[in-house]
Amino acid sequence: MNTHLLPELILSVTFFVAGIITAVVVSKTKVRSSAWAKPLNSIIAGTFLSLVPLFLSAFQSGFSDNVWGKGTRLLVALQATIQVFTVNADFGMIQANLSGASGWIATAYLAFAAMLYVFAPILTAGFLLSYVQNFSAYQKYLLNRTKDVFVFSKLNERSLALAKSELETHKANHKKAIIVFADVNVSDKEPSAEWIEEAKGIGAILFKEDILTVRWNLHSKKSTIRFFVIGDDEPENMEHTMTLHEKYAGRQGTQLYMLSSTLNSSLLLSGKEGEIKLRRVDEIQSLVYRTLYDNGTRIFDSAHREGDIKAINVVLVGLGRHGSEMLKALTWFGQMEGYALTIHAYDIDYTTEDKLRQSCPELLDDDHNGKNIPGEAAYSVTFHCGYDVKTAKFSNSVSSVKNPTYVLVSLGSDEINIETAVHLRTLFKRQGYEPIINAIIWTSKSKSDLNSAANFKNEKYEVECIGDLETLYSDSVIVNSDLGKIARERHCKWGIEEDFYRYEYNYRSSIASAIHKKMRLHCEIPGTEKTPDMRTEEEKQTCRVLEHRRWNAYMRSEGYSYSGSLEKSSRCDLAKLHHCLVPFEELSEEEKAKDDD
Repeated sequence: MNTHLLPELILSVTFFVAGIITAVVVSKTKVRSSAWAKPLNSIIAGTFLSLVPLFLSAFQSGFSDNVWGKGTRLLVALQATIQVFTVNADFGMIQANLSGASGWIATAYLAFAAMLYVFAPILTAGFLLSYVQNFSAYQKYLLNRTKDVFVFSKLNERSLALAKSELETHKANHKKAIIVFADVNVSDKEPSAEWIEEAKGIGAILFKEDILTVRWNLHSKKSTIRFFVIGDDEPENMEHTMTLHEKYAGRQGTQLYMLSSTLNSSLLLSGKEGEIKLRRVDEIQSLVYRTLYDNGTRIFDSAHREGDIKAINVVLVGLGRHGSEMLKALTWFGQMEGYALTIHAYDIDYTTEDKLRQSCPELLDDDHNGKNIPGEAAYSVTFHCGYDVKTAKFSNSVSSVKNPTYVLVSLGSDEINIETAVHLRTLFKRQGYEPIINAIIWTSKSKSDLNSAANFKNEKYEVECIGDLETLYSDSVIVNSDLGKIARERHCKWGIEEDFYRYEYNYRSSIASAIHKKMRLHCEIPGTEKTPDMRTEEEKQTCRVLEHRRWNAYMRSEGYSYSGSLEKSSRCDLAKLHHCLVPFEELSEEEKAKDDD
């Protein structure tokens, strides 16, 4: 028995097993910052290292024992190892090393070496095939390196819709651009054969590598790179965004958009600096704010007159992320002279009200909700928790709401949203009410079907869809929003432009302010159309009080509470405490003047 073969065999097997284990670990690590950190590459490395000891053993004779001899022996072993991967190695070298050997060690040695001789070329083929797609992608990418490029971290329905919109916008502006999707495996038709064909249809470049490992620094410095981190895995999205920002913070003409509605992303991205333009896009808030900006005037126009007051009576069905965001937004949106806001909120979850009270404690407490205090935000929110929309209990409760003027249905799926919206139209029609009914609809086909839906007498259900892919994921909403431009101008009246995007507090508050300003103009609030210095004292007072009411509701919808003192020093944004969350008349003259616009 040739026991001298045992150390080489043990070392060889150890390297091979280590490669397999490393591959398993890498496969479970979703984010990889290096192109080499891939399962296949780990197995190749382990196999390569496992072959080297075998050949070092095979080439024991014919070399001197000095440093030069040992070095030459190692180089020859490496050369032989490479030949195995290229199907150019002679197995006789291994067999010759076993001449006269017998026993289980020799048998195991020979069997393991034979396995590696077969396995290594297969790995080579897999390695080469894995790079065919990226080679082609790099070739196309380099040929278009002088064009603007829009890079998407994932290929999915959302990124496809946005990519198409970006291309159309660029073409309309007579500019040339290319679309790139990362992390797409064409050979395995992942993530979807249908999506891959759609991407190819718009001329997109498909990289198999993820967005972090493609060398974007090869792009012309004179052209724009616009990154969109748009995956479904939130931790991966954060890692992609943070790493891209770190890599390209100093590159001019670079924009980075992360589409996320989580608080974590807002906190981690706030205050990031550099030449790169970084912005988190809250898709849910974007939909709600866009709906109010585009169609909010109709909410005021549909208000029901009750004496000297016009009543805006809202029914929210479903208090998930969309419904909750709409509830909070309506509390400040509905602050208008001559109007009264009432909201009836329905959800199947008994804990919904308690959750909202936790996130917005002062907005929904008994001291503010349902109260009518001069100089304060006025609204009434009533929760109806534990209501299943498919029950008579729900129908009876909704039917008891007097003069509903606006309804939003957001229950989580197109099918249930359509069914519930149509049912509500029937219920309200029985009572002679014709409120605006919006339903959150994801797919364009569902939107088209619902917009044209009618009964057997061709009477339209008049349910309006919001939130479809083509509308929400478009250049005019995500990138070049007219609302965003107006909000930026309002922010620049008191702050610097860089901070508008850098700090989400500034961005969100300016957006809300811009929306309400449009509604005040529509409702013809005296003095709104004038600059503050051109208003009469009465107009100035009206505008100041109304703006403070709106601001109070907005800040409370963001989770702020009164700091307990009118002193500026009592403000603490980390604790979400503010000294100005009081009725208008309690403010100092200096603070009142800040409500001019």
